[in-house]
Amino acid sequence: MADILDKKVVAGELQAIIRTIAHQKRLSVAETEEDIAALVNVSVRALRSWKAQRSIPNTIETVPLLGIVWLGLTSGNEDLKWLLHFLRATDIVVPDNPTPDWVRPLLRMVRLNGQSLSEVEINTAIERLFAVEQAETTPEATYDERKPRVVITIILFLIIISLAATGLLRLYQTSVSVCSEPVRRTDPPFLPEQGFSLYQPAANGSSVLSSQVRAVRFNERGLWVGYWPGSDGIDGVSYYDGSSQQWTHCRGLQLSSGQVVNDFAFKDDAVYVATDGAGIALLKDGRWKIYTTEHGLPSHSIYHLTIDSEGAIWAATLFGMAKLEGERWEVIYQGEANGLAGNHVLQMFDDKQGNRWFALIDRGISRLTPEREWRSYYTDDPNLRNVRGIVDDNEGGVWFATDGGGVLRFFNEEWTVFTSANDGLPSDNIRDIERDKFGRIWVAASYGVAYTPDLGSTWATHSTLDTMDVEFGCPGCAVLNDVHLALAVAGQGIGHVRIPPERPTVQVVSVPAPVQLRPNESYIFEIEVRILAEGFHTADGDALRSIEPIGADLHGTHDRVAVLEDVEIGQTYVFSNIDAPIIEDAPGQYQLSWRIWQGRRFVSEPIVIEFEVVDE
Repeated sequence: MADILDKKVVAGELQAIIRTIAHQKRLSVAETEEDIAALVNVSVRALRSWKAQRSIPNTIETVPLLGIVWLGLTSGNEDLKWLLHFLRATDIVVPDNPTPDWVRPLLRMVRLNGQSLSEVEINTAIERLFAVEQAETTPEATYDERKPRVVITIILFLIIISLAATGLLRLYQTSVSVCSEPVRRTDPPFLPEQGFSLYQPAANGSSVLSSQVRAVRFNERGLWVGYWPGSDGIDGVSYYDGSSQQWTHCRGLQLSSGQVVNDFAFKDDAVYVATDGAGIALLKDGRWKIYTTEHGLPSHSIYHLTIDSEGAIWAATLFGMAKLEGERWEVIYQGEANGLAGNHVLQMFDDKQGNRWFALIDRGISRLTPEREWRSYYTDDPNLRNVRGIVDDNEGGVWFATDGGGVLRFFNEEWTVFTSANDGLPSDNIRDIERDKFGRIWVAASYGVAYTPDLGSTWATHSTLDTMDVEFGCPGCAVLNDVHLALAVAGQGIGHVRIPPERPTVQVVSVPAPVQLRPNESYIFEIEVRILAEGFHTADGDALRSIEPIGADLHGTHDRVAVLEDVEIGQTYVFSNIDAPIIEDAPGQYQLSWRIWQGRRFVSEPIVIEFEVVDE
């Protein structure tokens, strides 16, 4: 919530924004109010109360207000000199030198029609905002002579960000443990149509703290979880110990709702946490220590942490790459000092050929060759310049995720582009890219997760939910090893399952042809499969499982047909629903989809049972 102390100023600026948009759109003020209210998800009545001095409340909800702020920003001229005028009407301390670092976390909170802004929109707005700040204004100009309708845009950016940044420009260390006692997990529900279990919040701490999960990483200790606080107010991290099946939560990061946990790195029994807006937090012995710009970081916006081959920790930030030297961070790569195409670095990656790659948020890809030559790619391509991740394959190729252009692969000095239209990706908005133990390349995208077993020739859909991050278990770990897969599912929690086998483990021998039934006639089907690898094991819960959504009508049969005995490699097995036949009384055509569940993951393509019920 944003406190409003001078209602005249705030109400007046909201009126100016609405009038300006109405004029630009050639709409009435009433029509404009209805459109804006729908965009920012508030009632028209509430919006109208905000722009009247006599009815404006003492506090206004942050997220809807930020939506109006963004509309004002995109419909008028920015002027940071209006900042002092408005902040004196609030209880917020006036900053001496507003910076882009203050503004970026706030812009990431903006929601219009429930959708967040793109990084391109955010970066463009910040560039315009601070370009105007540096421009000269005439000495004779007064507040009343400038355009007041955009004051609220700049002021409210800085109001909320100042709340977010309070207390973060220092190094502090907690004196008591910030981590809770472990809590036995609540068993997560299984989503049959997605093929994974989904950890969702539980009141007693027996699962994730929030459904707004941004980052997942594994180490010997377990699965680590970073959140996007949002309305949940979560300002810590969690980890799940697979051996004890317990959750532990470590709070106290002092994150605001505009700040995010982006990444983790692990070294010497310490956990480094990258935050977008609050610097780098070090968790060791149950205590936090925070690194900020006072300790050499070029920015508090940290996107990725990398440990190089010599064990050094690197941070990719809004203003370049920094390396931890003792207790201070040294800036090593910045655009103006090196050959980077831009300062906004999302990730650094060293390939097997000695190249050092840099994924830039809005300026494509930069590469430092073994000969110390700088090269840049796709710096101005509107679809490929927004890079979100880097990984290499087993053949020496380097892959890049882009937000809007799909996936890139660099191999033998040539580039290949993979898109949803041409190659079967779930979306061109790729949030993360990783490689599994079998060398397959995986992508997390706005419409699901997919992987390629053959360097992009084919892509297999793994799941269809909007996914922010994909991560594999740690090699050599006793429990959560590298056959485990964790997914940060946008707004829903964490998906968990084992990865598909490297090669087919079952072969479907026979599936029944479509049949015609009378109303209420029992239908028993049989599906025969041959075991190619691993075998069937009753202890693992191997079965034929329905992949219809939870709650779907299964027409009298069960959602799984369990394996009744262990089956060796090379043998065949027949699944039959004899214990729960299909029975349907309503005439019509029906189908049910199934998959083979083996070794605690699906191993077959969907198997469809079709039947028609006809009147006698």
